[in-house]
Amino acid sequence: MSRRERLHRRLASAAADREVVDVHRFGHRSARVTGVVLAAGCRWALVAEVADDGFLDGLTAIRVKGIRRVRPATGFARLVAPTQPGWPPAAPEGLLLDRTRDVLRTLVAEGRLVAVEQERRHRDVMWVGIVDEVADGMLWLVEVRSDGSWHDRPLGYRLRHLTKVSVGTRYLDALASVSPPPHPVQ
Repeated sequence: MSRRERLHRRLASAAADREVVDVHRFGHRSARVTGVVLAAGCRWALVAEVADDGFLDGLTAIRVKGIRRVRPATGFARLVAPTQPGWPPAAPEGLLLDRTRDVLRTLVAEGRLVAVEQERRHRDVMWVGIVDEVADGMLWLVEVRSDGSWHDRPLGYRLRHLTKVSVGTRYLDALASVSPPPHPVQ
């Protein structure tokens, strides 16, 4: 059995068991996501993230080819998470995980903040904004700055470079609560 087949089998098992796992990814040591695997496609896996305090913290889609291994979580969060409201988490209805544009279309609600990362190119950097358009292999994002102000024009990111897509995190919800609506895009 190939490494890819073993990884897909492990992701499927974790999704079926709804156990809290550590998804270790290629790259630096902090490239780990703790949570519950909700679903896995051929290119992307969806994880309901669990923060260090055991509370659910949004949904994160991770590119499968960037996953090194999936192991049961060993920290405190794995014990607390199943006791929290909203447990067990569920994948959004109609979610598609086989193509990047479908992940963006089916995971990200219109007008809702999303964070995207390109960790192979830029470590520890995420871009946050509202999806303007997904077309011709590009994601066009109207970005919001950390002070809640908006860029005037959408900025483009190649879909093939995206490694992580997050929605519904406490950070994104807090930023949305202090950000005015974006300007109309020119």
